[in-house]
Amino acid sequence: MSLCLQAAFPRFSALGLALRSLSSRRVRKQLHDYRSGDRDSPIMSPIAKQLAREDLRKIAAYFAAKSWPAKTVPAAMASPPSGIAQCQPCHQPNFEGGPPAPRLAGLSYEYLLAEMRSFAADARTNNEDMPKFMRALPDSEIEAMARYLSAL
Repeated sequence: MSLCLQAAFPRFSALGLALRSLSSRRVRKQLHDYRSGDRDSPIMSPIAKQLAREDLRKIAAYFAAKSWPAKTVPAAMASPPSGIAQCQPCHQPNFEGGPPAPRLAGLSYEYLLAEMRSFAADARTNNEDMPKFMRALPDSEIEAMARYLSAL
């Protein structure tokens, strides 16, 4: 796990926060996808390929046990973007995630935007539904959704 923390977490605020409070199963799936090539990252793919199978469970348990940090200052809420309602059946009404989809609320704007654009461009293909949803949205709507979700 120290290899992951050292290499991936100079950007801990984005990547480490994205992993917090995900279920152990979801973290294991993402690590598996990095190992198998179903999901690509210049940082995570080489790390995941070096991990032993038993390490996947330990790392997944570590991040699943982390709670989401409380916001210290309430954010001024903007109106939800028009396309955001399609996300709620899976990511839950408050975007805090759960089966079948991960948390989106409070993730960094940069992380959300990069992942949404990756789905839209078919660069991230480890989910069958997300590319269809993201391709249907103009980039301005994707940007608005990322901005809204990051402020939650």
